[in-house]
Amino acid sequence: MTDASVKPIAFDLQAWAADVNSGFLFHAARARGIAADQVEFRPRRSVPLQLWLRLRIGRRVYMHRKAVIYCRRGFLRRRWRHVNGKALHVTGNKHIVNEHLRQAGYSVPEGRLFSRSEIGAAREFFLSLGGDACIKPTNGLKGAGVVPHISDMLHFEQAFSSAGNAFENILVEQSVRGSAVRFMFVGGELVATRLDRPASVVGDGTATVAELVALRNEATIAAGLPIWSPIIMDAEADRMLAMAGLTRGSVPGPDMRVFLRATSNIPTGADGIGCPPGLHPGYADRVRRAVEAIPDLVITAVDVMIADPGAPATDSNHWILDVNSAPGIANFHVVREGASQDVAGAIIDWLVAESSS
Repeated sequence: MTDASVKPIAFDLQAWAADVNSGFLFHAARARGIAADQVEFRPRRSVPLQLWLRLRIGRRVYMHRKAVIYCRRGFLRRRWRHVNGKALHVTGNKHIVNEHLRQAGYSVPEGRLFSRSEIGAAREFFLSLGGDACIKPTNGLKGAGVVPHISDMLHFEQAFSSAGNAFENILVEQSVRGSAVRFMFVGGELVATRLDRPASVVGDGTATVAELVALRNEATIAAGLPIWSPIIMDAEADRMLAMAGLTRGSVPGPDMRVFLRATSNIPTGADGIGCPPGLHPGYADRVRRAVEAIPDLVITAVDVMIADPGAPATDSNHWILDVNSAPGIANFHVVREGASQDVAGAIIDWLVAESSS
């Protein structure tokens, strides 16, 4: 892994609350003497003008907004190209990327694609799995519509219908368990890792679950970080509590961790743990080869479920869950636990190298 664990970039995150990822890139660029400003821009005429970060590096201009990067080579050229080019045809759909990686020999959960009207066929496939299932919209963002660890038909039908209310196509997958680790690659090099722990609270022997959540949310809000999210107590949280034999009024024992989400997305209150200790290096090697199997993919984050992060990687103990071609970087810089990693700096350095090639 290249060294991205340099001195963290320090600036007022609230000033960039509308697009924190651009804030980190802006300050990384300025620290390297690179011209950076914000301008109104649209990559194509079919979308409205919005405020984007502009980077001028050599004869190339890069535009960034909310983790999406476009490039234009030469000041006279008008065509803008996504930095990941043709890779978007694969990574833009979770079913397509899963099948691409499966055919290339990489481990992904068993799954099938259904339209939202195919509830009958989806039921049959759920039963054929012989275990827990995961509902996943093919083009959802930030965990929207994703429901893992579905064990009964009623819950499956509810989750499928709920996803179908917002999405046309739904992936039904084998639900896999372990630790969710995100690997960040820039130009084929691993620059950062982060373990994402689902939203949870830790008992002290006196406070109820509801009180612990309230305290946790107060601390999150007090931190004033727009990239952290409070834990929402809803039906999914109650389901997770029931699975553990608890309610909102239960008093967890000292040091007992209580999970309130099955998914590990930061926007749902998960904890990011930077540079997770004990992670076996074999996983990074396998994920790197998977990234190389997708042509044009140069800036990406790959989410992997690992049964035991400390054990050597095998064909049956980890599963690639998602390949993101527009990954957020802020949550590598600001983590709940562990070390901050300068992903913004790694991206800027790679853009500089590319611009001089």
